[in-house]
Amino acid sequence: MEALARWTCSAIEARAAGVSSAARRIRWVGLMAAGDELEQAGLDFDTAMRRIHVREADGRLVSGVPAFVVIWRRLPAYRLLAGGVERLGLTRPLEWGYARFAERRYRKRCRDGACGIGR
Repeated sequence: MEALARWTCSAIEARAAGVSSAARRIRWVGLMAAGDELEQAGLDFDTAMRRIHVREADGRLVSGVPAFVVIWRRLPAYRLLAGGVERLGLTRPLEWGYARFAERRYRKRCRDGACGIGR
């Protein structure tokens, strides 16, 4: 299985994601502990906070709905979802919705003080 890094907004999300054995094949990294890894991926903390990012084994960085699809392909319970999103051409419309959701979530988290932690 390829190595995959997914940066999460919190250590709690990272721990929750590690419950299944399939999820353990993904290296979940909390943003607050990502340090130099973000810089190596060409991301700053603010950009990483705004939306989901995944770095594949070949170093390719994927964000937004395509990043979810990359993760879902590696989780047995979500493989059909990943395939359906791709086969039905839903990536673009879902990305439109996700971009709006992610921006609202980012603004709310920053308002609640999460944006300054770990900097």
